[in-house]
Amino acid sequence: MSRRVLLVRHTEVSTRWAKKCYGRTDVGLSRGGIVQAAEIAAQLAPEPIAMIIHSGLKRASHLALRLAAMKGIDALADPRWQERHFGSWEGRGWHSIWKKRATRWTACSPIRTGIALAAVRLPRSCKIAA
Repeated sequence: MSRRVLLVRHTEVSTRWAKKCYGRTDVGLSRGGIVQAAEIAAQLAPEPIAMIIHSGLKRASHLALRLAAMKGIDALADPRWQERHFGSWEGRGWHSIWKKRATRWTACSPIRTGIALAAVRLPRSCKIAA
């Protein structure tokens, strides 16, 4: 008997969080994301699903719980499936993050050698801050 693992990413998050880094911040879904979750659950309902595991975060649990109810099975929340924590970046816009870090990144841009990307070197003086 073969087994198949199906990975499904959460649907659209709240518009307040669009274009922002949310990582482990527990953000909900937008109205569109709720509709998308219902559509995906309906598409997956006929599939032979034996187990549903989700991160426990609102954005992932919405679809998982909906599908589990349709299948008549439990959905297991496992925090090991959560997004990584982005520290001080969480809640900030991606543009803002890039703008603040760009100076350091630009100073350390890779030097490409050859016609194709045959090697990538960083200057010895380059130290990338964490």
